[in-house]
This record gives sequence, structure tokens and C-alpha cells, in this order.
Amino acid sequence: MLLVAALLLGLAVYADVLGLAGRALRRYGADGFGWGADVVPVGLAVAGIALVAGRARRGLLGSVVSLALLLLCAAGIADLAGGLPGIHAPLHALGGAGGLVGVAVGGPLHGLLGSAGASIVLAAVAFLAACGLLGVRVRAALLGIGRAARTAWRAMARAAAARRAGTRGLAGGTRAGGAPGGTEGDVPWGSLPGPTGPDERSPSDGGIAPVGSGHDEDVPEERDAADGDEGARTGPLAEVAPRAGGETSGASGTGERGPDGPEDDPGATPVQLGLGVVRPPAPWRLPPAKLLARSKEQGLDRRAVEERGRVLERALAAHGVETHLAGFTVGPTVTRFELELGAGVKVARVTNLAKDIAYAMASPDVRILAPIPGRSAIGVEVPNVDRQLVTLGDVLSSPEARRASHPLEVALGRDIAGRSVMVNLAEMPHLLIAGATGAGKSSCINSLISSILMRSTPDEVRLILVDPKRVELGQYNGLPHLLTQVVVNPKRAANALSWAVTEMERRYDLLAEVGMRDVTGFNAAVDRGDFASGPFGPGLGPVEPPVAGDGAGAPGETDGPGRSDAPRRPEPDASAAPGRYERLPFVLIVVDELNDLMMVAARDVEESICRIAQMARAVGIHLVIATQRPSVDVITGV
Repeated sequence: MLLVAALLLGLAVYADVLGLAGRALRRYGADGFGWGADVVPVGLAVAGIALVAGRARRGLLGSVVSLALLLLCAAGIADLAGGLPGIHAPLHALGGAGGLVGVAVGGPLHGLLGSAGASIVLAAVAFLAACGLLGVRVRAALLGIGRAARTAWRAMARAAAARRAGTRGLAGGTRAGGAPGGTEGDVPWGSLPGPTGPDERSPSDGGIAPVGSGHDEDVPEERDAADGDEGARTGPLAEVAPRAGGETSGASGTGERGPDGPEDDPGATPVQLGLGVVRPPAPWRLPPAKLLARSKEQGLDRRAVEERGRVLERALAAHGVETHLAGFTVGPTVTRFELELGAGVKVARVTNLAKDIAYAMASPDVRILAPIPGRSAIGVEVPNVDRQLVTLGDVLSSPEARRASHPLEVALGRDIAGRSVMVNLAEMPHLLIAGATGAGKSSCINSLISSILMRSTPDEVRLILVDPKRVELGQYNGLPHLLTQVVVNPKRAANALSWAVTEMERRYDLLAEVGMRDVTGFNAAVDRGDFASGPFGPGLGPVEPPVAGDGAGAPGETDGPGRSDAPRRPEPDASAAPGRYERLPFVLIVVDELNDLMMVAARDVEESICRIAQMARAVGIHLVIATQRPSVDVITGV
């Protein structure tokens, strides 16, 4: 209906081909809204498309309200632009401004705030109405406008830098041809990699200036000479020598290129490029947060909680323990009552009454915290009668999750105070999840994996999942984070763990080669471009991932993920490209049921897990292991 109305009004307002009805609409629309009436057909069309596409966040009513606000703002702006004709002005004057509605909206605002203030208020309300009409969140719209403005600014700055570089290149070519002022170190114009001369970066340019060589690649920005790093730029780390093939490989993401093409002068002085901190644009997009369910807010009955606290006080008084309820903290599943002891009452008397307190509170169990850290009070934690459901979506949408920046920070739940808890698996650095059947081990593992999938890309975290039960982790097959298919064969699981040990040793060799202590420092150095070329020689790319652990093409018992022919550091070659070092992603190994692996392949599994647990933290390899009962035959002394 809205689309049909938009089409009819468009024919009437814009084309005047709707006959008598169209002329009436044009006349009375101009009298009522002036130029503001021109937004009605477009607004109706946008609202109709949003409703059909399912983008309208507040349905038909919200779209109509947004359209009405937009129409009022358009009439008010038209009234301000039309010179603010008064209410007694002739109709043709009102139609050339904002009409009668524009006078009613723009006139009072102008009298109160002036022209500038009224324009700002009307523009802001119109922006909010447009967001409601399009079904777009205001924050997302502002971020999109900011990104578009930055892109346009960088494009203009890049074009200006290219024009300045072309002017300098023409001047340099004149000097190289024998004009006065040419020096021995000048680069001949013909040896430059493109028609725009050497790469220059504008001081106002936030991006990377193109090299102008006919390729779509960017080169790193040229550092300012005042940053105190002259030696690093003028030495071998900064030079990019031309060679056959035309392309040199540098640090990950720097995209350095040498001159290429048939017209290059092999005897020309090589162009020196900076080693800017440039990360390649990742091809991944994180999943939207709306995929995760949220729990409903539950109200807090303070009177009922206080009454339970009085019951606790009376129960302790019946046993001769004088206490005073100082406060309480209500969490999702547990309420902590804070008790201050009377004079001369020993703390041990309260802790010895745990069973009696549970009986008085009609609870299966209570936990006594004596004392609460940092306070002169005792905490008695009692399970809630009505527990609140905590979902993964609640935790990952919290301020604590927004502040988390490490790729391995995962959602663990909410604490006693209801605050969301994010934990960093890299700081644990390995995790053992134990509990009987039905206690929630697999739910915890799914929460950890889902947190990583929602927050980290495959460039940051890679996964190896071992699922002897075959039914818990199979839904993750096909994820780009996986180094291999979900492993369900226990002997192949030992093979995958052996591959992890080999990868750990390879990473330690790499860190020793470049003089780094851990994977975080190594990745930061790669981002800065410290390993582009030079004294470290040829570098290592990422190791080949393990072959799928099961199914067609699976490796044998002695090769596969742990095979000995994994890529090794190549021998230096004078004709090869400078060393290329790639970022090392974190590797998370998840074993859902360790007991089954220990029964089938105890020796191989135990040896691999021991080595990984002892040494793999610094190189970014971490373990998450689940088992029902961590007895000594499953988690051995070693």
C-alpha cells in the first residue's frame, strides 16, 4: 500500500500527470507543507521497501511515525530556507517556503534558537527519523557516515599527493637529464615504477599512497625523517632492489614492490621504501551479535530477599550467634548475605553451622565465605529460589566484553554481583574442565568455542577439535578456523596432538631465529614490518595445517598432522626474495573426553599433552581438556 501510494504521489507531485486528483494534491500539499511535501513520495517508497524487506524495526506504526517526523522537519527547514514568511503571508509565498506547517514548526524554533540553532535541531530530528524509516541503528549510521567521510578524505589526499609526486618527478627527470641542480644521487625519471614518480605520502593522508605502477597494490607509507630511525631506513632493511619478475616480498601486509616492466633501467638507484606498520585487510567478517539469544530481564523483589536475610539472622540467633545483616548481593543463581558478627563472636562458630543454616533456609547447601575479602563481614551464599538464565549473548554484549581485546578472551558467565566475566585462555594458560555427566562440560566447551567464533577471525585463532563421543562438536565441521576436520578417532587424535608438538617446536625455532620471547611480540614485530628483509634471511610462512583427521584422505598412523616433512626453514638463496614472515595465529586444542583417549592411546596422548602443557604457552598454543573424573589414571602425576 505504501509503495502504491508513493508511486501515485510521485506522479502527482513530480510529473503532474494524475489529472484532477493530482492537481489537488499538488496545490494543497504546497499550501500545507511547501517544498517539504517533496519528501513524501520518497519517504513512502523507503518505508514500503523497508517493510517488504523486513528491515523496519518497529513495523508499520514506527514507519508512519518516522515519516511524519521527517515531513515536519522538511517543512520546518523549507520555511527557514524560504525566508520565514509569516502566517498572514499569501499562499503562493507560503508554498514557496514550508507552507502552513512550516510556519508552525520553523517560526517558533527560529524565535527561540535563531536560524542556526533551529537548523541544527531540525536536521538532528530529521536524521533520527530517517534512521527509523530505514530501519538502521543511529550508531551504525554515524559509523557509516564517518567511514565514508574518511574514505573520501583519503581519496582526495591521495590524489593530491599523486599530483605533487608527479610534479616532483617531472622536476627530477629534468635534473637527471643534465639540467643544473641535478645531483649524483637523483633517480632518473625513466627508472621510476610508474608515470607519477616515487611514492610520496601527504602529511594529511591517513592511508597509503599508490605507487602508480599500473597495479592495484599499495606501498607502505614513507616515514618522517624526524622519527630518529635513519639508520634502519638507509641500511639493507629499507632497500628494495629490482629483480626479474618485478615483485619483492616483504613483511606481511607491507606490499613492497620493485620496478618492473620492459622499460625499467637495471642500473638505476633502487627506490627506498619505508617499513610502515600496515596490516593487510582481512577477508573475514565476524558474525552479527543478533545470532545469539538473549535472556529476559527479571525484576528483583528486595522485600523477599530482605525477609530471607531476617530468617538467616534468626537461625543464627537460635544457636547463640549474634549477627547483623549488613547487606546482600543478588546474583543470577546465588544471593550473598553479608553478616557482621557481634562482639566476642568467633568466626568458627558460624562456619560450623553450615548444615543448620541450610536447613533453616530450606536450601540443599550454602557456602560460607569467612571473611569476605577486604571487609569485616562474613558472607553466606544461598541459592536463589528463582534462578536467572544467563546466555552467551548477554555476556558477549556486556561492557566487559566490549573492553576485551585479546583474541582468546572468552565468556565464562556472570559473577555473584551480576557482572559479566571474560577470561583470557592465554593467561590460564591451559584449562581442565571436570564434572559428572550432565554437569555442563560440553555446554562450557560450546560457550568457549562460540565466544572465539564471535570475536576472532581465522587469522587470529585456529582450532583443533577432538570429539571421541562424535556427537558434541560435529556441528563445527566446515569452519574456516579449523586446522582439520573435527577428530573423532582416538588414534587420529593422538596424531593431531603430535602435530601440535611439532608446530610448537617450529615456532620456538622461529622465535629463537628472530630473537623474540613470545608470539605476541613476534606478531607485533611483523605488524611493524621489522622482518621485511635483511639480517634475518629468508623467513617462515605459516606451517601447513594438518590433514583432515578422519574420512577420505585421512593421514596414516605415523604421518599426517605430525608428519616429519612439515615445512622447514629454506636455505638462504642470493637470488630469492627477501625473507617473508607471517603472523602466527593462536592455536586452541579442545579435547572433549580425555578419558577415552587415555584408554586407547595413553602413551602418545600423555606425552603430547605433557609437552604442550609445559612449553606451548609462549608460542600461542593452548589446551582445553574435559573429562568426567580427573583421577590419577586420567590426569597422571606427570
